[in-house]
Amino acid sequence: MTGTASDSRGDSIEIFSTTADVGLRIRATAIERLYFQAVEGFNRMVFEGLDLPTPGDGEGDPVRFRHLGDSCENVLVNLLSELVFYLNSRGEYAADMQIVSAGPMFLEAVLLFVPARVPPILEIKSVTYHNLKVTRKGGMFQTEIIFDI
Repeated sequence: MTGTASDSRGDSIEIFSTTADVGLRIRATAIERLYFQAVEGFNRMVFEGLDLPTPGDGEGDPVRFRHLGDSCENVLVNLLSELVFYLNSRGEYAADMQIVSAGPMFLEAVLLFVPARVPPILEIKSVTYHNLKVTRKGGMFQTEIIFDI
């Protein structure tokens, strides 16, 4: 399972595989974009090639996510762990994320969780801290996140 997607800003998401795990390689122009790309990349990774339904008016369960951590890495792990929890326990994915405020050590956002209606192609057990480091180089935030499958 591999693949790369990028946009006009230079933000990109790459899905890569290791021997027993899968990961996301993300580049983003701003910390807010890094968090957004992490959610989008998670959905692409778990539902690769499947058409996910877009929520209709009034559909979905808006959930406020707030996390103040000791690092950007901690915020990312907690955000993605929330996605794993909703997918595994309720069969829902984050169809949308509205960021209220964000910084390198905090995130406040509203995630719109909707029923997936299609089974994921990949079962994620957890998000790891393995070699996780967010760096800033050339005006871009970069990271690699490994997931246990």
